[in-house]
Order: sequence, then structure tokens, then C-alpha cells
Amino acid sequence: MTGSNSAEAADGGTILLDEIGEMSKDAQIYLLRVLQEQTIKRVGATTLRQVDVRVIAVTNEDLEQEAQNNHFREDLFFRLSVFPIHLPPLRERIGDISMILDHFPANARDRFDRTIDGVDETVLHMMKRYPWPVNIRALENEVFRAVALAEDGSIIQRHHFSPRITEDHRRGFTELDEEEHYTDALNRFRKHLISHVLRQCNGNRSKDARRLGMHRPNLIALINRLKIKE
Repeated sequence: MTGSNSAEAADGGTILLDEIGEMSKDAQIYLLRVLQEQTIKRVGATTLRQVDVRVIAVTNEDLEQEAQNNHFREDLFFRLSVFPIHLPPLRERIGDISMILDHFPANARDRFDRTIDGVDETVLHMMKRYPWPVNIRALENEVFRAVALAEDGSIIQRHHFSPRITEDHRRGFTELDEEEHYTDALNRFRKHLISHVLRQCNGNRSKDARRLGMHRPNLIALINRLKIKE
């Protein structure tokens, strides 16, 4: 869809311009004209059409600095900066991860036509430790990968994620989350270890118990107490 068609389709509504910092200089000129005059011209047309569009521009660039470096039009920057909203990177708002994890699996279920019953709590601990250099898109891609690998009707587990996430989690496993106590951390480690052994032994409880050096009834009781799901 061309720029003029997009603006016309959004007439009376809102248009989201993602990664506006990567917009070409020619496109910046066209967008500035639309914002200033609130008119568009269809490709091949000779007349202007009036549009009423709310524009939301998104970027991970410092547009003010880009404008000072002459990489982005300064006049367009000030046109777009009517109501700026700064969203801190994901690594600085770790508390949002649980909410985001609740949101993405639903989208992924629609995408893969698969029922997912939830996300294991060890996944949340793992996600909170990862630095997330690429923010939400990286998290979204990881969740889509996990849903694609998980069985229908199951819950998303740590092993469904890529090695770069899981390896980072193993390196930081001895760290405590904020407000986490010794017992909580110990149970988290137990759950992580038992879940790992359950996957290795394909759910054979006798084999699991031997592998862990436990009596089978004690292992089953611990699995139930920790609410470990396969």
C-alpha cells in the first residue's frame, strides 16, 4: 500500500508509522506535507484530497539527535513531537514481562491454530534474567517459537525457547529475584531440576526417582507440591 493510500484508508482514524527513523528523505518530505496541509494526492492524480488522520510514529532511534546530525528532517521531528511518549527498554521494566507473556500466547495460538494452556513459572524467571537487547520483538519471536514447538494442549516450558535464552538463564540461576527468599529460590531450583529430569526420562517416575536419588513416592509428592506439569 502506498503512502497516499495508507493515509486515505486511515481518514477519520489513526495510522501507525513504525520505525519512522528509517524513513527515506523523500518520504519524510511527503509526510511533512501531509501533516502540515492535511491533504494527499493519489498516485497519478492531479487533485488533492483532504484527510483527517491521527499519526502515531514509533522509533527506537533518538530522533532529536538524528535531526541534529542531519539524518532526519528537523521540521518533521518537531511536527511529530507534539506528544512524545518515552517507553523504557524491556530490560528496564522487567515487571511487564509477565503481562506480555500473557498477551503473546493468545496471538500465537491464533497464528499456529494450537491450544496452549499457559506458561510454566520457570519461564518467567528465565525471561526476567535475560537482558533483552532487541526488546519486545525478540520476546515475541521467542514466544512464537515456543508455541510452535509445544504440543497442543500443553504449557510452554523452558526448553521450548532458543539456547541464547536458556543458556543465559542457567548462568544466572543462583541469583535471587527481587523480594525472593531462600525457600522460593530453592523451590524454583528444585522445579527446574525435576522438570529437566522428567523430560530426559520421558515421564517414567521410577527412572526419574533413580536419576534424582529419591524414593518414588517422595518424588511424586514433591512434583505435586511444586505443581510441576509436563
